[in-house]
Amino acid sequence: MVVPYPGPLVDKLRDYGIKTWVLEPIVLRKQLLGSYGVVVKFIFGMPRAVRALRRLMRDENVDLVHSNTGVVIGGALAARRCGLPHVWHFREVFSEFGKAWRWYEPFVARYSTRIVCISEAVRSQFKSDSARGKTRIVYDGVTMAAVSEVEVAARSGSNEAPFRIICPGRINPPFKGQDVLVEATRRLLDRGIPVETSLVGDVFPGREYLKERLQQRIALLGLEDQVKITGFQEDIVSWIDGSDLVVVPSRHAEPFGIVILEAFARGKPVIGSRNGGIPEIIQDGENGLLVPPGDVDALTEAIVSLYRDPELRHRLALSGRHTFEERFSPKGTVESLDKIYKEILTENN
Repeated sequence: MVVPYPGPLVDKLRDYGIKTWVLEPIVLRKQLLGSYGVVVKFIFGMPRAVRALRRLMRDENVDLVHSNTGVVIGGALAARRCGLPHVWHFREVFSEFGKAWRWYEPFVARYSTRIVCISEAVRSQFKSDSARGKTRIVYDGVTMAAVSEVEVAARSGSNEAPFRIICPGRINPPFKGQDVLVEATRRLLDRGIPVETSLVGDVFPGREYLKERLQQRIALLGLEDQVKITGFQEDIVSWIDGSDLVVVPSRHAEPFGIVILEAFARGKPVIGSRNGGIPEIIQDGENGLLVPPGDVDALTEAIVSLYRDPELRHRLALSGRHTFEERFSPKGTVESLDKIYKEILTENN
């Protein structure tokens, strides 16, 4: 395993006996789109980084290279130089980078043996035959411990005040839609529904202005006591367990929706936006509720329906628990990847 910098993951990998190196994997970052100096530094640093990865691949007698995200290109370049098969795992939707995607898609197609996509929403951005022919959908599995069906009933909540809503994810209202939930919270309170909303997460470093703007809107709406931005939380399980409802109000297409599966596992009802990979997880009215992205009215009404109907909350939560167990287990993910690896290695023998 190659990681870009030291951290807790390195220790966990090594505890499992997995060889781990801290090397530059060459990551395409947003800063490249806005700074000539960053681009120059990036280009001049690439040859050295690729050489280090090539040396590692040869020294370790690597048979196959797997790049675990679509914005890491070092594995692709080094694998090509070493004549090794390359699996490129895409977890992103690049709709906001349309011009860049037009040149990046052919590059991905050329430097991939297989392209693993975490949802149909991710796969759909590959338009060329050369790329789509290499794609395979492998849904992410979630290792979070699932509650029992008996516990789901206990976790569906009652109408005791306050009704606790959480929205986990990076603080990025233009993308994640936390501002939509803030506006809905104001409307819920105006209708006499006692609600508390927790925005569980923080901004990417350098984008603190997004958090400041959101806090200003919260203050303007008089919601300082009802809406809290918690910052990054290591123990997301406790936050999900302490909630009555999980909301994922994304404005733009989410590649998938891991937090939805985590809520399913813990026996909580979920409302999500009808975009990206979310509808591949949530069947509206069956295991959760879907609302149009950015629609405050629709989100408000969906929350009201769940607040007023504990039986509906229980039915959706129980169905979500079944969805998690039947479709999104880690075992299924591992088996799918194992099948892809074996196909490739058989082709190359």
